[in-house]
Amino acid sequence: MDVESNRPPSVVSSTELMAAGNRFARALDGCGVGTRGGVALLAGNSAEFLAVYRGATWSGRRITPMSWRWTAADVAHVIEDCGADALVVDSRHAHLVTDAAPDIDPERRFAIGGPIDGFRPWSEVMALSGEPLPSPTAGMAMMYTSGTTGRPKGVQREFVEGPPPGHVGRAGMEMLRGCLGEVSDRAHLVCTPLHHAGPITYAEGASLLGADLVILDRFDPEGVLRAIEEHGVSSTFMVPTQFVRLLRLPTDIRQRYDLSSLRLVVHGSAPVAPDIKRAMIDWLGPVLFEFYGGTEGGGVSIDSNEWLRHPGSVGRPREGLRMEIRDPDGRAVETGTEGQIWFDDGRAFAYRGDP
Repeated sequence: MDVESNRPPSVVSSTELMAAGNRFARALDGCGVGTRGGVALLAGNSAEFLAVYRGATWSGRRITPMSWRWTAADVAHVIEDCGADALVVDSRHAHLVTDAAPDIDPERRFAIGGPIDGFRPWSEVMALSGEPLPSPTAGMAMMYTSGTTGRPKGVQREFVEGPPPGHVGRAGMEMLRGCLGEVSDRAHLVCTPLHHAGPITYAEGASLLGADLVILDRFDPEGVLRAIEEHGVSSTFMVPTQFVRLLRLPTDIRQRYDLSSLRLVVHGSAPVAPDIKRAMIDWLGPVLFEFYGGTEGGGVSIDSNEWLRHPGSVGRPREGLRMEIRDPDGRAVETGTEGQIWFDDGRAFAYRGDP
């Protein structure tokens, strides 16, 4: 996130988010999107993003968030490839869907953040009932890879029958509850793009545990510190680039804010230089929790105290995760030999349209 914003953060309570999600689920019902239908979402960090995600995943639908950094061609490809029955777009990114939007029924296109020609205004969604859904059903997220080896690829899993939350919300809840215990319902800061798997997992999990979500539209280093102090933030998710930018703040600014409420900074998505991580722990205390994995799966993690004993490590695999280091021919190598990391977390998946 390299564009800073002076906008103050927005705050959405767990109760407000659930009601907004119920409204969106009813909007999908009203325009005929089936229980296993697909919803494509192109938006920045906002309460509306979270409402769309919640509404889809609590009514048995499949949600595909898209990056606003993609090209229009990639956006068009994903909208078609994911089998979108409905499309939700932030008006700031409407130019990216010019070619793709006509393929979706106008009754199933929704605009957030402002009007878009041919899209229904978000006010129509908010006019619906926010009461609990009569039969909530777990949906799923079908995230797309970054596309570094071609076009973005959808990581598709089977729907799990039963009540919500689905895998993403449940994983976020379990991790936050395990790390935070009795303070797992305190404010969670969203300062990394929600269209990535990590940020949405922990934001969704925190809200389901009862936490208020403090949402930054864009990453702003001092704005992060200000939000932590003003809202008593207990947890957040970041990536190493954000650590670097925070550490570049002048010392007087870094010392200006009371960050004592912060108990957990989850990080992943990229390697972190040991000197950067150590500087963050020296500043914030042993609150960093690192994980390693991918859109396809994973489950390797390490807390700050263990990392200080093993600098540079990304930790140990969780129970049930099978990992091997293999050579270029796919053969397992001896301990201490460099190679490629292979893992299997037991959750079957296929790349959509390309098994």
